[in-house]
Amino acid sequence: MASNDNAITRQLLNGQLQNQQWLQSMVEKLADEGRASLRDVADPVGRSVRMIRVGDRPRALPIDEPVAEALRSRGELTVGESREYRVRLEGVFKTNGACRVRLLDLDKIVVGKITDPSVGSAGNVYTRALNDGAELIVVAKPTMKDGNINRLFISDARAA
Repeated sequence: MASNDNAITRQLLNGQLQNQQWLQSMVEKLADEGRASLRDVADPVGRSVRMIRVGDRPRALPIDEPVAEALRSRGELTVGESREYRVRLEGVFKTNGACRVRLLDLDKIVVGKITDPSVGSAGNVYTRALNDGAELIVVAKPTMKDGNINRLFISDARAA
């Protein structure tokens, strides 16, 4: 009788383990599918619009370019707070705002995106600083990967 009880207990435990494994795989699948849906929501941001708001007006969630990049990422990206950085520009594309930025406090070059509409204007602060090799103080929001700046989204700048 005791060996029969042990066999039944083992069958129950095996069945419970299989159920847990199935549930875990379903949770992972649903999370992946949800992430794909979030990527779809953020799709136009940075391509045709600078920001969208999702939800009811009083509490709508703003999705700007840094947030959209984090949502579209297949890896773990986080969005930092906007703050000032001392930088020197290493290259700038006036057409889309793509740039390379030297973070002077870290002596490190990172990828950037200038979201300030003035970047397309002749003689703007960004192209003047690039031409002169001048230092800028920029207001930027970073995306972070493994605690390091992945990309800097620059919204404003002034000569240092």
